[in-house]
Amino acid sequence: MSTKSTLTAGLLCALACWLAFPNPAGQMPLLVMLFPGILSIMALQLRSPRRVFLFGLLSGMAGYGACLYWLAVPVHDYGYMPWLIAMPFPLLLGTYIALYSGLFGLALHLYTYRFLVAAGSQFSFSDLRTCDLLKLGILAGILWALLEYLRGCLFTGFPWLTLSSAFMAWPWAIQGLSALGVYALSGLYAGIAVCLGLGIAFFYHKERGKSILPAILPFAFTLAALIFLSVWTWFSFSPKAVFSKALRVVLVQGNINQDQKWNQEYQESTLEHYAHLTVQALNQLSSLCCLCTVRSAHQAGRLAGNSNAVFLQPQWQAG
Repeated sequence: MSTKSTLTAGLLCALACWLAFPNPAGQMPLLVMLFPGILSIMALQLRSPRRVFLFGLLSGMAGYGACLYWLAVPVHDYGYMPWLIAMPFPLLLGTYIALYSGLFGLALHLYTYRFLVAAGSQFSFSDLRTCDLLKLGILAGILWALLEYLRGCLFTGFPWLTLSSAFMAWPWAIQGLSALGVYALSGLYAGIAVCLGLGIAFFYHKERGKSILPAILPFAFTLAALIFLSVWTWFSFSPKAVFSKALRVVLVQGNINQDQKWNQEYQESTLEHYAHLTVQALNQLSSLCCLCTVRSAHQAGRLAGNSNAVFLQPQWQAG
């Protein structure tokens, strides 16, 4: 594969990753599927394990680093770092996350060339069978979920930018969270993306007259599983199934400057400010249920007189 084609695929990966998550240009969640899809194609297309890992690392570094662009601002403003140090900070965190995308591609490459390609023969997408595509899709889903889980645990954990979190803008697309959890749902989406990506590659490289079923069946199977899961969880875990009537809640936003929020001198006034706003909301909306977390008996006393206040710390209930 030419260097130009590899570079184009890497840039497309990075751009799709950046546009799929919240960004100033406009979020398009579905583009996140291109990331594992292109990674899987390149994992099989590139002959060298080293090149496969570097492709996943560099494309992920550019994509994830772009998603974390905003971190430079708090590092500069509240970490009191010069811009020369603050600017590369998102790229450093993006590089760490990208290590896992590099491992993802490397694992797919090693599995394919160890179990699906005969020794001494050249790999071709047209040689893939339906069961091969399905195996790769399942393996990709398991790998992606496992790597995201490890990323959320290792070295104190960094669970940001999970694949499934890109779909937060589309509530219907994340209904599976209630049944699978964030990592397993990410794995399911990754499996679908890999089946689709490899299916397209098979269709593009297939010989004339060869059936396209190997490209269609795995994708159709995984997509049907996602649709079934979303429909089932939508009707099984919808608010109407839990509450007999609509529940009104309030979120109190104090708008406290971040450079003052954790200052010892401002802690008491910050808590008083939130307590005042909470009481104000409870008095204005009589049918409102408010969850309250308090830090002192004085603040609890101000809230305890309202029957709509539900305390998250029972020891203050008596107020």
